[in-house]
Amino acid sequence: MGNESVRRAGGLDGATEVLLGVAQGTAHHRTHESDLPLVGAFASILDPEHCLPSLDAALDLLIGAVGADSAELFLLDPKAGELLLVCQRGDDSDVFAERCRFTVGVGFPGQAVASGSPRSTTDLQHEETFLRDAVKARGFRTFISVPFGITGQCLGTLDLAWRRHDIDTAWVEGLIAKLGRPIASSLLASTVIEARELEQSNGEIQQRFLAASRADEAVLVRIGADAAEGTDGPWDATRVDCAMVRGEGRLVLHNDPTRMPGSCMSSCGVAETRYCVPLFRDGEIEGVARLSYESHPPFPATRHALAALSLATSRGHAPSAPVISAVQVEPPTPALELRCFGAFDILVDGEPLPRSAFSRKKAVELLQLLTLQTGRALPTRRLTRLLWPGVDPDAGRNRLHGVVHALRNAIEPKQPDGPARTYIQSSDDHYCLDAVTAVRVDLWEFRRLMATARTAWLAGDRSSGVADALRRAVDIYRGELFAGLPDALWTVDPRSRCREQCVDAVLHLAEIHDELRRPDEVIGLLRQAVGVDPLREDVHLRLIRALFTDGRRRDALVQYDALCAALDEELDAAPSSEARKLLAQIRAS
Repeated sequence: MGNESVRRAGGLDGATEVLLGVAQGTAHHRTHESDLPLVGAFASILDPEHCLPSLDAALDLLIGAVGADSAELFLLDPKAGELLLVCQRGDDSDVFAERCRFTVGVGFPGQAVASGSPRSTTDLQHEETFLRDAVKARGFRTFISVPFGITGQCLGTLDLAWRRHDIDTAWVEGLIAKLGRPIASSLLASTVIEARELEQSNGEIQQRFLAASRADEAVLVRIGADAAEGTDGPWDATRVDCAMVRGEGRLVLHNDPTRMPGSCMSSCGVAETRYCVPLFRDGEIEGVARLSYESHPPFPATRHALAALSLATSRGHAPSAPVISAVQVEPPTPALELRCFGAFDILVDGEPLPRSAFSRKKAVELLQLLTLQTGRALPTRRLTRLLWPGVDPDAGRNRLHGVVHALRNAIEPKQPDGPARTYIQSSDDHYCLDAVTAVRVDLWEFRRLMATARTAWLAGDRSSGVADALRRAVDIYRGELFAGLPDALWTVDPRSRCREQCVDAVLHLAEIHDELRRPDEVIGLLRQAVGVDPLREDVHLRLIRALFTDGRRRDALVQYDALCAALDEELDAAPSSEARKLLAQIRAS
């Protein structure tokens, strides 16, 4: 979608149009820094007072910036464990919106929420768990679903789709992770506005439902003989054969009258779109709210469902909690777990997989190589060059086929019951480790947490949520990446980057505690950073200064001696002039 369509959809001002032009350049220069203009442009569009329309405009901007064909936003109904589609933009919205709901763990959005990690593919045509065949029929090949939220709590997913397959999925996943925070902030801010407006309403339940759901009509059906007593609106005392009363869910959505139950047709009539929402009091169902959309049916059909559901749980009162609420979803026990920090451990169904399970030694190296890509596919030619440098390409290809077979035999055991597991995907002469729900990789989680924390840090955020993300990332880092295995050239750079990221995370945590005037925590964190990378002189110096400032002169001198020993033993070098000046200052004191 081009700039013009984005302008029409969102009404961008001149400043945002400039940002859009800069943001679109990030598709060709993919670095963390170059993502920032797009993140800024995206956040500038979001408006809590007009939440859903501004989200539509922001998704249009994202489509234009990354060259996608479609974008959608699902929000999580935590009580029902269900994702509801509230925004759908781009090409072929009709086929994407045909399925507006996914249970947590089902479909790509449900799998992304259940695992807490992105779900992506560049071979959508062969994905049996995608569950939207009409989308496949329109020729879509790449789909990415990324969960978003705040402080480890999930609010929903942001999804992108392309008809192309040559998409840098790792970059897009990282970009969407950065966009998740402004989306979450806008959604939660909008709920405060919603609650304020409802508090100022006339107090009638009907009016509150109309305001929250944007429906054309709200009819309340009371269950039981005392239906006429103590009511605030036009209640119907007739007991109806209702799917809600039978306990078939928290929301029944009718936007196809031919599929409505006969009792609904006779007692409720026909509407273009209708929500049927249960009304609870003290945990017991006492009625049903029928919300009808005649003149302006919502698109997608579930666009206002979460707002209606939130109000239904607090009938008679303005919502005491946000209309969109966050929930911590416990991920299921992974069938395959890879622990990349420290010793490289492979667990299948919770049990460690011994190296003897691999008939080829190179199978473990291949698994490491694929793990480093965070779900992105590597071409056969590159894999053979990395695993067997200097070997003829045809010979390397034959070797690779054998190694892939050995790897699959080890980590994809045949199941006596249920579908076979397939973790190693191959398509168009490319291989990847599929980031499905049943796979957990500590390296991927570490990268996700660091990307989220770094974006927030650059924006000046020092909240407890950022500290929590940093601490979780540091806790994941149990040691050097792929420690204990023979070094390979392709492990050097990733290992160094992870080490630097861990040190940076610890230093950021130390800054947060320093601002809170907690010297003991600061010193403990700086000691931890020195332990991660004993050759970082700058970290040693920060620790020495912290000890000296806290009145621990002797400990500062001991730490200086440790710096000298590390530099001499590992690098055959002496401390810098800055370090020597600090030493002189401490001695002079």
